[in-house]
Amino acid sequence: MECKRVILQIFTGGYMEEPPSYERLRSLLEPLLCNMNVEKLIMGWSTKVELYQNVIRLAKRYGVEVYLWLPVLSETGLLKPIGRLIDDEGNEVQTFGLKNGENFEFYCPNQKRNAAGFLDIYDEIFSDIPFDGVFLDKIRYCSFSNGKSGVFSCFCPECQKAYAAAGISQEELLVQMKRVRAGDGDYQGSPLGIKSYQAGKYRFANPIWEEFFAYKQRCVYEFLKPISKTFRDKGLKIGMDTFSPFTAYFAGQDIAALSELADFIKPMMYRLTGAPAGMPWECERLLRETLTKPFPEVLSRIPGMENAGGMPFDLEFVKSEIEQLSAVGVPLYPGIEINRIEPIARTTPEYIRETVNALSQTAIQGFTLSWDLMSAPPDNLEEAARLFGRRGINDGMRNEHFFGMSNFIPLFFAQNP
Repeated sequence: MECKRVILQIFTGGYMEEPPSYERLRSLLEPLLCNMNVEKLIMGWSTKVELYQNVIRLAKRYGVEVYLWLPVLSETGLLKPIGRLIDDEGNEVQTFGLKNGENFEFYCPNQKRNAAGFLDIYDEIFSDIPFDGVFLDKIRYCSFSNGKSGVFSCFCPECQKAYAAAGISQEELLVQMKRVRAGDGDYQGSPLGIKSYQAGKYRFANPIWEEFFAYKQRCVYEFLKPISKTFRDKGLKIGMDTFSPFTAYFAGQDIAALSELADFIKPMMYRLTGAPAGMPWECERLLRETLTKPFPEVLSRIPGMENAGGMPFDLEFVKSEIEQLSAVGVPLYPGIEINRIEPIARTTPEYIRETVNALSQTAIQGFTLSWDLMSAPPDNLEEAARLFGRRGINDGMRNEHFFGMSNFIPLFFAQNP
């Protein structure tokens, strides 16, 4: 089987956090860059300029591009004034806190100060660093991870004007949202009254939901369009982080439209993650937040969703999600978890091997080893080395240069607990 290309993803900490040392990063990265088919490196979003400069110099020795990883509609509030999302009951949408340095508070794409604040952060901190591109994350509204309020937003003054301009009945929308909150019987057969799912789109018993989610997708696209142009004008390439299509829909992501602004897309195919963006997590939250009795078998009755579910998430459904993205026109590098973080991502070498072998049969250009190389344990890194060595996937041979890595990887973790 042809060896797919690899993107490595490293979380260096949040805007206010102290990043890992360059020595620690170099000791982990160099054997991987030397021996694997690495095409790009994504890293962010701590503010220590020297760290990025050193890593870029290292990556260039191996012909690897480096992209700055930035959260777009989240995290900005740590450094700049922002405008939060307002839900259907007039309240600010609450943050979902995952860990230090990364939260899941989201901002309204219709408020101009949110774009200005994000671009100011780039200009003030990162603009002099010679990145090859930017990797835009959190390019969305909240998902059901932030509760019903996260999806039933935004109703700030700017959005209320926009509903009227788009011909969307705000009154009808609010009535239906209130019915869902009340557990109305008409909404208990399927989430939000879904009738079917096909090619990343849902059909609902009440078309107001289709109008609402299409509106949110347009808002995200229009928000990103001038931001993308700004980076293009600086000579930077653009990668984008998206949900899997079946959850992207609810978060305002039209992946086909977003691909017009990007050089590559990383759909997060996190089959084992019990946290935001994880396919099992987002699926469970969809059911929990919209139904009074969130039974998993509800999805099996929806055409197009019959196989959705499981832990790990069903591989045939994941493959179908990727297949529908094959027409977007830009390279796809699905994200698969390589980090092991208790209790939210209990990845194993067997899980990585199963996922890579299955998804390699689809029309993708490579994989993004996600979402933080620094949290990947030795056995997962060794499996990645076997799968993505320069000799190809599953060629039945151990690349002697990696191992090497059999001795190196435990040493790295012993020195860098």
